Amino acid sequence: MDLRLPLAFIASRRPIRGKKAFQKLAYFSRTLQMPINCSFSMYLYGPYSNEVAVEHSDMIASGLLLERDDNVLEKGASLEEYLKDHSREINDYSAQLEKLDKCFGSMPPWKLELYATTHFLATSAKRIGKEFEEEDAVREVRKAKGGKFRSEEIGKAFRDLVAWELF
Repeated sequence: MDLRLPLAFIASRRPIRGKKAFQKLAYFSRTLQMPINCSFSMYLYGPYSNEVAVEHSDMIASGLLLERDDNVLEKGASLEEYLKDHSREINDYSAQLEKLDKCFGSMPPWKLELYATTHFLATSAKRIGKEFEEEDAVREVRKAKGGKFRSEEIGKAFRDLVAWELF
């Protein structure tokens, strides 16, 4: 699947609020089992991918997205045509695309950072066989982010991710 597809799908429904939101929506696309070819590592604002950063620029250059002065990304002139050309993939991954939009599409960038960081740290721990519960999420996110997020916000992010079956 083209990395552009989930981001184009979201942009067709609502503006994407900047580069951080763009990165986190791509991260959650991969989390939702969409076969996009990119890797993520922990960075200043949570999971980050160089491939996604390049795609951000390419989507603007190709007219799929239009970047406003406030860095918000909107539908570009060629977005609708792109979506038509990829209608089969949209249909094949409709459940994942709808879940991406429902769970994360309208989140502000700071909240996407929190949820993506929480998810990244939890799945990293689970990959090596460690248990990871809500109190672990609070401790590890606070360790990674300092006082940027309150314990209650981190706990809610963890509980939401569990309820959305993303672990």
